[in-house]
Amino acid sequence: MLNLKEIDSLEITTLIDNYSDLLLADQEGVKRFRAKKGVRAALLAEHGLSLLIQAIRGEEKHTVILDAGWTGKAIAYNLKVLEINLAEVETIVLSHGHMDHFGGLKQLLALASKKMPLVCHPDAFLSSRVNLLHGVTKVTLPSLKREEIISAGAIITESKKPYLLGNAFLATTGEIPRQNTYEKGNLNMYLEKEGKLVEDLILDDQSIIANVRNKGLVVIAGCAHAGIVNTVHWAQKITGQKKVYAILGGLHLSGTPNLAYVLEQTVKELKALSLAKIIPMHCTGWQSTHYLSQAMPEAFILNSIGSSYYL
Repeated sequence: MLNLKEIDSLEITTLIDNYSDLLLADQEGVKRFRAKKGVRAALLAEHGLSLLIQAIRGEEKHTVILDAGWTGKAIAYNLKVLEINLAEVETIVLSHGHMDHFGGLKQLLALASKKMPLVCHPDAFLSSRVNLLHGVTKVTLPSLKREEIISAGAIITESKKPYLLGNAFLATTGEIPRQNTYEKGNLNMYLEKEGKLVEDLILDDQSIIANVRNKGLVVIAGCAHAGIVNTVHWAQKITGQKKVYAILGGLHLSGTPNLAYVLEQTVKELKALSLAKIIPMHCTGWQSTHYLSQAMPEAFILNSIGSSYYL
């Protein structure tokens, strides 16, 4: 059993996401970014994800960043506008080795004033990933280069297993078992081996979990390629905590085969958790995000760049 400590609270700020809306109102537990003329510029949205996560217990606080978005330009600019102090960041966690999550990593490392621990699955460095666009055009995906990020200042820890972070205030899920029959992962994602294409199961996919006192688990997904239901069930199993308070991050329901059926099954499982909050981001997709907003209106929160959540 993973020795994940209970924390008093969790603060999460969206550094990078696909969506920006300056007109969203604050609500309980949610602080929206406001652009102020002469003080702050608007933030840059892009197809990617990066989250600043702060876990608090008493006077003790631990800070990590999950992912770094697609471009160094966006992460550097948004960190400046949001006035984020990277000196407080202890670790960077990479959810998986896709460009929209590691693309800004070298720039993020360069901005840090110290060498930075980086936690990832060994498969994050795979160099043979291929996407068949529209099932026809073969595109070799950019790969994360171990030597390049070490030179940029990363101290790499590779782990397939759950990994404790910040004095055990947070943890990665490690590699997530695929157990249900409907979460099939991405369409048209392959590995090229010996001149042949084989299915890429994206086994490096992992999430971050926290256990908030008197509330339950918070599951923070990068893309949830393993399936968000599989991810949540695995988090429950490795922590021994059944209560799930909130789910946020990329849920990768866009591009899913048989989407209507998958959404029906996913919502059925998520409703059974009696979630207080569900905050879809990044790769969830407009259709799926809209579906979740209609199916779970009391828990649903629309994310936007710069939004901060107090859980």
